[in-house]
Amino acid sequence: PAERKTARRVCASVLTVRPAERAATLMVMALQPTKRGAWCRADRKKSYRLGDVSLLIGRLTDDGSAIASLVGGGLRGADRGERTWVARLDDPSASYVVVPLCLGNNPTAAESTARQPFSLRLWSSEPLRVSKVSS
Repeated sequence: PAERKTARRVCASVLTVRPAERAATLMVMALQPTKRGAWCRADRKKSYRLGDVSLLIGRLTDDGSAIASLVGGGLRGADRGERTWVARLDDPSASYVVVPLCLGNNPTAAESTARQPFSLRLWSSEPLRVSKVSS
């Protein structure tokens, strides 16, 4: 996740996605680590604050330099609700980008003030080519 005081809020795990053969439905889930429910924890009052993780899914321009249109994603905030986004990748010849954003607080655990990582899980109705790009 990005540092809180920076104007740049894109997270490190930006992915490019390309359908292998035909249009596909893509589901993206953001998973945030937590020790909640850990058995026999020394202090049950320790907590975990969810981060403000949002996500945009866009179709890239032909040269891949910009987002031509948004096809999915949304702004979720730091709630405990659903962290899954769905998009339809209609054009198998196009490349798409999955951009996680951290617009508010980063995920943190009470045990430390260090930023906690989160990961993205992808599911697709058709095979995809996925690669990580530097944000």
